Amino acid sequence: MNIKQIVNVASFYAKKVKNSVFEANRAKQEKKSAHQISLTCLKSNQKAECLADSQTQHGLDELSGLKGVRRLRGARLAEYGRSMVEMLGVLAVIGVLSVAGMMGYRYAMTMYRANETVHEINLRAYAIAPIADNNTTDPENPEIVMEMGEYTSLGYPITAYWLEDPKYFEIEVQNVPVAECKMILRTEWTLPIIMKVGDLAYDGNTSICDGLTEAGEPTTTAVMIFQYGAHLEDDMLPYQECHNDDDCASKCARCSAEGVCVSICGSNERCRQDILTGSQVCCTSDRWAGPYCCPSTMNGYCCNVAGDQCCPWFKPLIDKNGNCYTCEEANGVDVTGVNENCNACPNREIWNNKCVLKCKGEIRGDDGKCYDCKYTDPIAMSDAVNRCTQTCPNRVANGALNQYCSLPCELGYFTNTDGQCFSCNTPENINVYRVKQGGCESCKNRQQIGSYCILDCPVNQIRGDDGKCYDCEYPYPIPMDNALNMCSLLCSNRIANGEHNRYCSIPCSTGSFTTNLGECVSCKIEANINVYGVTHMGCDQCQNRRQIDRYCILDCPTNQIRGDDGMCYSCLDPNPIYISGTESCATICSNRVASGRANLYCSIPCPEGTFTGYYGDCYSCDEEQNIDVSSLTHDGCERCPDTRNKYNNYCVPKCPADAPLRGRDNKCYPCDTEERVNVQNITDACMECYEERTLDGNYCVLKE
Repeated sequence: MNIKQIVNVASFYAKKVKNSVFEANRAKQEKKSAHQISLTCLKSNQKAECLADSQTQHGLDELSGLKGVRRLRGARLAEYGRSMVEMLGVLAVIGVLSVAGMMGYRYAMTMYRANETVHEINLRAYAIAPIADNNTTDPENPEIVMEMGEYTSLGYPITAYWLEDPKYFEIEVQNVPVAECKMILRTEWTLPIIMKVGDLAYDGNTSICDGLTEAGEPTTTAVMIFQYGAHLEDDMLPYQECHNDDDCASKCARCSAEGVCVSICGSNERCRQDILTGSQVCCTSDRWAGPYCCPSTMNGYCCNVAGDQCCPWFKPLIDKNGNCYTCEEANGVDVTGVNENCNACPNREIWNNKCVLKCKGEIRGDDGKCYDCKYTDPIAMSDAVNRCTQTCPNRVANGALNQYCSLPCELGYFTNTDGQCFSCNTPENINVYRVKQGGCESCKNRQQIGSYCILDCPVNQIRGDDGKCYDCEYPYPIPMDNALNMCSLLCSNRIANGEHNRYCSIPCSTGSFTTNLGECVSCKIEANINVYGVTHMGCDQCQNRRQIDRYCILDCPTNQIRGDDGMCYSCLDPNPIYISGTESCATICSNRVASGRANLYCSIPCPEGTFTGYYGDCYSCDEEQNIDVSSLTHDGCERCPDTRNKYNNYCVPKCPADAPLRGRDNKCYPCDTEERVNVQNITDACMECYEERTLDGNYCVLKE
């Protein structure tokens, strides 16, 4: 029932009450007149005439209250106040008018509150619109901070948010009474592009303000949302045209049947960046933390699923140790093992297990730094083939294995292994190892030899590894890694020689030989000369010399023999001489024999009553010490059978019969001694008491 209907009903009942009052007043007047006539008759002597008058009789009846009473003596009557009918009629009028007044008052207050709320929303919309018009990038925080406060003058919480396109925004008002919600919708307010209650847009049906609680009871308030554009006269939300869902830039939008992208988020959801994946998702309010959708939240902090690791929403980046950082952190954040944490910051990327700021209009080198595309020096970049030209069209991948991002070399220049440009006329030999493009082939006056791009030398000259050009008649060896291929080809009077043929030299004359440095040395030189790696024209050129190991050694004079140390020793020298070539010992010195370990020593034979030791020395059969005779083939311990025994690799003095066991301490023990006798290195000695004793590791012990 509207106000007009209520007023009509009230007027109808007011007229009925008025008529009732009029009839009551007329009846009252008639009764008063009758009463007055009756009283007059009673006082006069015309009793019969009065009683004969019906009106007078009726009045007397009223006075007496009994129809049978015809006479009242000294009656004195009076009447005051209103009748019950009159009072009920007045109360009915007052009640109806009060109801109508209360209804009208409530209607007026609802309209006032609705207008006040609309006014405050308008003020905020006009304040935000210029900011939205200047937005060029997405604000970090979708919530708009308003100087007008977080509540309306009527106490309703009010918040503003940027939409997907930051040139559009919405204002949300909570706790709006249902009646006021309907009044606002009926105002035909056109400033917002869309008015919504929860997730339902207003299309002329105010029943969207009605709702049910979780218990099924009618709600008393509603959440209203008003969406605007930067230009308040806009009449369409910022969803682009589309043919299918893939055309919608936002993951929170779908392509509608009308061919525009519309939000798919519900009333309790907002499009937020999933802090785990970095993608946009519809997120329920219990998981909001600033611009992020978190696995869980606690006191405004963004938390993991378990809720045991939380960070402020403005520090969403978590390193491997659980520390929180802002997305603008200047240094790389170590996310080893938790690389997915970097997804929380769209302005960062993974580099060497660190979450670093993305380069804006620049390119990142292997050192982690960002370089301007106009940077003049080469930038080391292991994946330059994939990123160099794509990021900086003015640069190319070059250098060794194309692992540098450089500005292209100009005509007349070539690229070295580090991506640097060198003039084709530079005299130095430039390393072009593994350069795949723009290298030595760019210069007609150069050639690549091995890893180097070398400037061609004039005719009858050759370039050494030092980059210099040498005349073919240059008397000294020229170091050249590729001498074997190029030396004789460029200088027919020279050959490759020296260590591994890496020198280009003039061949040695008769009576001389080549050293490891490609030099020529006389066969008569007394010094031992290094000929390591020499493959021809080496020590074999000299009949009076021989090569021992890496040295070319002059033969010794008659009755002298050369040891492996290169020294010449007299055949009469009493000491053993170490010579690896055993066949030469008796040949050169007939008074000597090969002896000692594996016959590697050239010694004078030991006299009777002695034996030979490990180093070719002679020892008396009465020697008190244990002597090492390992690897001897002759003239060892067997030359002293009466005084010595061979235990393992040692020639040991014999012990007396009553104490036949010799220990490591060179003492003799009886077989029944209770001591544990150490026989390390001579364990065979324990066999002297084989009936009584046995080995226990390096000890000879009594049998149990």
